[in-house]
Amino acid sequence: MLDSFSHSVYLGQAQFMPLPRRIAVVSVHSCPLERPGTRNAGGMNIYIRETVRAMTSLGIEVDIFTHEHLDRDECPINWLAGCRVIHLPAGPAETAKRDRLGRLDTFVEGVIEYSRQESRSYEGIVSHYWLSGLAAQRLREHWDAPHIAGFHTLTLAKPQAFRDKQDRSERVAGEQDVATHANALLAATDHERDILVADYGADPHRIVTAPPGVNTQRFRPLGRDRSCHELGLPSAGFRLLFTGRTIPMKGIPVLIESLAQLPTDVSAVIVGGSIGDDEQRFLAETAQRFEVTDRVRFEGSVPHEHLPLYFGASDLCIVPSYYESYGMVALEALACGCPVVASQVGGLESIIDHGVNGLLVPPGSAKALSEAVLQLLGDQRYRESLAKAGIAKARRCTWERATNAILGALSEHKRMDRPTPDLPIAVAAV
Repeated sequence: MLDSFSHSVYLGQAQFMPLPRRIAVVSVHSCPLERPGTRNAGGMNIYIRETVRAMTSLGIEVDIFTHEHLDRDECPINWLAGCRVIHLPAGPAETAKRDRLGRLDTFVEGVIEYSRQESRSYEGIVSHYWLSGLAAQRLREHWDAPHIAGFHTLTLAKPQAFRDKQDRSERVAGEQDVATHANALLAATDHERDILVADYGADPHRIVTAPPGVNTQRFRPLGRDRSCHELGLPSAGFRLLFTGRTIPMKGIPVLIESLAQLPTDVSAVIVGGSIGDDEQRFLAETAQRFEVTDRVRFEGSVPHEHLPLYFGASDLCIVPSYYESYGMVALEALACGCPVVASQVGGLESIIDHGVNGLLVPPGSAKALSEAVLQLLGDQRYRESLAKAGIAKARRCTWERATNAILGALSEHKRMDRPTPDLPIAVAAV
């Protein structure tokens, strides 16, 4: 065990927070370096990458522990200065997420063996998703380090139609275990905090709100002509954009159905998934059924850094999900000056101020979605007003905010165990 936190970070209002020298980040089921929009990779992967990037900018060493996967050769071990990504066995590389629970022992043993061989110990553990939280519980005992757990999605927050048999048994029990025993819990929004307290019996004093941010240097307004040219998209007509995983809960069929109720000069681009996979074939069949095949373009997954071009080439970003714990894509769209029409569910309500930077509609209603789209496409001045408000909101949502919340929780529990003097230093915004 390291003797003490190495230094402190200034949080404002004369408050100082001692920083750990080394943190273990646990992400069992999804490698943070996998491309968002593929398999199990989504907003959580971005959250891990950006908060780790912010931690290393403060001089903290971070080891990310994740499972071996088919594309691991594309994921550098030394991802960035001060961070290592360690892939460990948790069943065969292609093991499905739902089957990893029975392989957690192998994964945990691999983490412990790695730390022994490398003579590395950690002053804090941050886990992401319930499987990682269960693994981190054992690692906390081994390293005698505080464990801060983030869930990203909670089973009991999902609509009943999207809970499978495992969701109603092993996963609920696992989430309950982590919510009860972790030193602190991360909630993206007040909505998630309320669910943790009401449905999981979590102690509200152990919950820290750490909302995702957006990199406004990358996600910023780009000209439509430039964006369309670089992507090979026509600049004429109106374009709706969906980006994310192509799983049923994202509600993409609702977007496709709404196209049939919109003028023929309105098209949609769907970014995410893999071209030719089962989900994409189903969506293509849905487009055919509603006779809008020639107005839907499937791009598959794209590098995250390319998304600003897609926002720049689009008139509206559509987030038709049946549930979102947060909905990071909506915030990225706002940062790019692309107004959002989103379902009025979960964390999306903390991003979209209805009528100010976008519109909220009932989930699952193609009629409500098409009416909202028509309202915005028919009023350019209104869209410009929404875009301006969205950019202003996005600029207030920094990754520094989430990172400081995580480090603050680690610091608080570290000081409860082993008080150490604070040695204040200033830190630049991340």
